Amino acid sequence: MLTLATGDPLHAYLMVSLLTGGRTEELRALRWEHVHLDSETPHVEVWRSVRAGADTKTRKSCRTLALPAHAIEVLRSHRVEQVEGRLREARDWVDHGLMFPTAAGTVMDAANVRRDFRRALSLVPGLVPGEWTPRELRHSFVSLLSESGVPIEEVSRLVGHSGTHVTELVYRKQLRPVIQTGARAMDALFADQAADEP
Repeated sequence: MLTLATGDPLHAYLMVSLLTGGRTEELRALRWEHVHLDSETPHVEVWRSVRAGADTKTRKSCRTLALPAHAIEVLRSHRVEQVEGRLREARDWVDHGLMFPTAAGTVMDAANVRRDFRRALSLVPGLVPGEWTPRELRHSFVSLLSESGVPIEEVSRLVGHSGTHVTELVYRKQLRPVIQTGARAMDALFADQAADEP
């Protein structure tokens, strides 16, 4: 999907969502002033949301995340495309400094994101866009980290949960489903025993 949707206007949003695990309400509120692409450690400040009062879901949801190299590259291109788009739409554009605004520069609502997400998915053969929601990218983020061996405590911090309970409860399917520690230990023990036998 990410490859086929490269030319789609929502591509940068899709990439940042997948590569940071940000909530839709957090990504829609992101402003360019919250993104530091040229700092020693490029990062994004996930300190706001589109909720009433602009607060994040919980206090722990307020976090600063280092950006992966691919996200940095995508956001640099996105910033250039956005400036060019703003020049084309100059008379209708209202600049709020948003990273992922509507065509007029205003905050996208959840329906905008869902519609545009499904439009991007329609570029992928074999997918049924109506069966997917933007939240799938957050779930994929958790799944990929878990599969890579990142501890649940760290995954919880990255997605802005106050502890591991919600991460385990909500993202249970995405967390590593097979605990292999016991099997590996037993294989090692019995391999040693088999080697000792004549």
